[in-house]
Amino acid sequence: MKITLELNEEELWTTLENSINQYSHLKSALPDGYPRKKKFNISPEKISWYLNNRSDKTWDHVNLPVTLLNNISGEENRGKPFAISTLSTLDRYCKEFNSLPGFKKVLGPLWNSAWDLGDACFWSVFGEVSLALLLYDRGYKVFGFDQNIGSGAKTCDIKTEHNGKPVNMDIEIKHLNFDLIDDHSKLRSLLEGYANAKMQKKFANLPNEEFGVIAQIYMPYGKNLPVMSNNPNALDPVHYQGNLNQFAHLYWFAGGVKNNVFGVYLLDNKTAHTIKK
Repeated sequence: MKITLELNEEELWTTLENSINQYSHLKSALPDGYPRKKKFNISPEKISWYLNNRSDKTWDHVNLPVTLLNNISGEENRGKPFAISTLSTLDRYCKEFNSLPGFKKVLGPLWNSAWDLGDACFWSVFGEVSLALLLYDRGYKVFGFDQNIGSGAKTCDIKTEHNGKPVNMDIEIKHLNFDLIDDHSKLRSLLEGYANAKMQKKFANLPNEEFGVIAQIYMPYGKNLPVMSNNPNALDPVHYQGNLNQFAHLYWFAGGVKNNVFGVYLLDNKTAHTIKK
């Protein structure tokens, strides 16, 4: 059944603005004229097109205009709580990191690539935002985003430090659109393969005195979430060829309740126990 948005253009823009006004820090980071300027291509027709054509190759396609709309008018048991959770996280990112280099570049795909059905860029942004906040909450200092690795040309997504040494963190969102096998050794082998391939590509010229960390954030669905929950040790960090300064840390997104608040949370083996389904 085709979805048709029953709003005219002015009603849509006003609804999105009312949604944005609930998140003052995110509002201050949005580009001038959002959502009304023509370049953002936000209209009832475009949102209807997007909702009807989201790729079933990427089950979790969502974008900022739809999320802002759901924040006001989404279903109480689905779209709305998801919107509130993700927008609150984006808002907190804007509050904590707005003075850092590269801060706004992280958010850019939310309005520059909102309608790209080939790339679920919302999750790439949300992953980086969530990881930056997780580091912040664990007491790590974040120095900036999209920063150079050593003196080379390659960049990392997040620059932090550990024991006084620079840490170059790069994020990869992994969409698991196939059924995992509920077997520890097979799952571990699969995840190690992904991690080692990414580290080899990213940290070929990593300075010896710096750390290189790949944050692989998995998007499990359906039966895959319990498979990952059943095999927690398979998600332990992966060290690259025994190098102590290169490793991958494995995370996943899950919806649940933490401190009586429903949200979409970035989890690892340290935090999985903190949420209730």
